[in-house]
Amino acid sequence: MVSALRFALPLCPLFVACTIDSGDSAYCDRAVTLSGTVAGDAPYDDGMSVQAAWFLRSAEEAALSALDQEVMQRMGLDASDDADVQRYRYFTSQYDVRMLFVEELSQTQAGSLGATIGRDFGVFLFDAFDAQLQPGAKVQVFDLSAVEAARRAGDREALGNAVRTAIDTMRTNGIVDALVAFAPDRSGEGAESSLIVLLSANAIYATGGSVSLEGVLDTQGAALAEIAHPTNAIDSFGLQGTVDFGGDAVELGVSCAKAIISE
Repeated sequence: MVSALRFALPLCPLFVACTIDSGDSAYCDRAVTLSGTVAGDAPYDDGMSVQAAWFLRSAEEAALSALDQEVMQRMGLDASDDADVQRYRYFTSQYDVRMLFVEELSQTQAGSLGATIGRDFGVFLFDAFDAQLQPGAKVQVFDLSAVEAARRAGDREALGNAVRTAIDTMRTNGIVDALVAFAPDRSGEGAESSLIVLLSANAIYATGGSVSLEGVLDTQGAALAEIAHPTNAIDSFGLQGTVDFGGDAVELGVSCAKAIISE
């Protein structure tokens, strides 16, 4: 379940303290604006780590781990049902682009999986490469409020139905979808805090808005007005847009986020 982990490859070496941050580009200076509040909490401040990842999907599918099965059960999905397994794989690891903003309360000494996390904000773009997403094109944020409402109500059957409906819609609507989630504090989640914020039991899901891919540079530092997907020749990129959280709005403006290419 590599992509469901917050830490895109390559991970830092075992027993070496490292950060989630994907680092700096040699061609530009990173700038981050993530303003506004979600349920009274600010999703970002200076000093938080930023990780930008560009995923080139592999055809390989690893067997479900015990943690996968536990998370599926909590989502109202059935690990013995092939259709539910495919839905789970799509939701947790088949996005093409993601950008994470993470408050590291402590760094790790164990390959990035042991860091203590506070705030965690994530943007995930699905089906971007199949749709040949280009810089500047607006991507609508998919509304996951029905999923969040069922989870908060503690109704597992309703949650499973909401998750299935959302994922099936995203898989078949023929467009790029963005999922955005924010967890105000993941410090009490234990080992599960190593999973992406979409899977956090404390996640607040965005209900609307739009984002766009901006300022994409190739590995020579040249700006790309058009991208021929799939490609691993990406140095850095940015995201811009406004994301709604049930009445709260977050303004997103990121440029020159160094890309980790995960193949």
